[in-house]
Amino acid sequence: MLTEGPGEPQIKEKGWFSKTNIQSFIHSYIQDKLKVSKFPLTVGSAYEKFLGGLEKAMKVNEMRLMKEPNYSKLRATIRNPILNGDCVLRVLLDQAENLGINQNSFNMVHEGFWDLYCKKPATADLTTKKLENWY
Repeated sequence: MLTEGPGEPQIKEKGWFSKTNIQSFIHSYIQDKLKVSKFPLTVGSAYEKFLGGLEKAMKVNEMRLMKEPNYSKLRATIRNPILNGDCVLRVLLDQAENLGINQNSFNMVHEGFWDLYCKKPATADLTTKKLENWY
């Protein structure tokens, strides 16, 4: 059953499994190991509508450093399984534990990816300048 997303998920870091290490891995994988020129991800119409409704509108596949409260509103849209455009990702967001995926692990990777995409890395090693080539 799809439910409205709860706010920011609680993420427990343990040993190597930290926001910094997960984001470094995601960045490295997409930057150096991904064999396609683009990383396809389907987003919902709510995401596109939000970007288009900003004071300085953005298009899908465009990102700039976003200030509050817009950043929190965007992240709430991304976290909400009902608003997520990718049907597989929607099921994973809503049913991770039932599918045998630890919810904390899923949240760490999902949140880590979007932190990087929104230019809010958890590690000082990944500056916004380094992330520019990643896009």
